[in-house]
Amino acid sequence: GWIDPALRPLMGNWIMGCDVCQEVCPFNRFALPTAESAFYPLNLDRAAPPLLTLLQLDEASFRALFAGSPVMRLKRERLIRNACIAAGNWGNPAAIPALRDLLVDANPLIRGHAGWALNQIMDSEARPLLERAYDAESDPQAQQEFERLLNGGSATF
Repeated sequence: GWIDPALRPLMGNWIMGCDVCQEVCPFNRFALPTAESAFYPLNLDRAAPPLLTLLQLDEASFRALFAGSPVMRLKRERLIRNACIAAGNWGNPAAIPALRDLLVDANPLIRGHAGWALNQIMDSEARPLLERAYDAESDPQAQQEFERLLNGGSATF
């Protein structure tokens, strides 16, 4: 679903995973790192792909990259939603082209969060992109998100 705009900055660069739970779990307080190879990723590009790579995944490339992994439970829409939030919090203009492309993604959840990220990175320069996205939007929740951004971003869901 939609992440409350007030919570998005608090997500930082977190996209998915059990890391936070593992860190705060009382049972892990005394855990030591292991040399057991089964606990290490087989493919670092698959375990921790670059943010810009994630933003460019279509459904087919998502399935190809993450087939058989726990990421499939998250599904593409939520992975890309979270990647959009991470990109907005990162604030690097290098993410603008991928985020701009996501404004026309088939999924409204992705479109709306891409708009938020562009607004974070570009501030007032994002307005023309957001206006076009708002005008083209057919999903009520995504349209509400674009309207919120165009009105200064103050309203929440």
